[in-house]
Amino acid sequence: MKLPAVVPLGSRIMFEYQPGLWTSRTLSGRTDNGDGTADYKVSEIFATAVQDNATLLAHGMNSDFVHPALHGILRTVSRIPQSEKLKFYP
Repeated sequence: MKLPAVVPLGSRIMFEYQPGLWTSRTLSGRTDNGDGTADYKVSEIFATAVQDNATLLAHGMNSDFVHPALHGILRTVSRIPQSEKLKFYP
């Protein structure tokens, strides 16, 4: 799956694999192409072929409405001041 190279591994992305049908997969491996894109591997097996130019969305804050998704964790941690982080890891 070709995506922008800035997408972190472990992200859960949701995409429209057929018109009106959505699914999500976890990114598990990546090979940089050198042009700002990367070829990503996914953890789960695809049941069908994904159409070209399929709509992609990232799971934002919650992937299952209980546990925070990777993007939600990264956003939360990035907003904590470094002085507060040092209290946990002096």
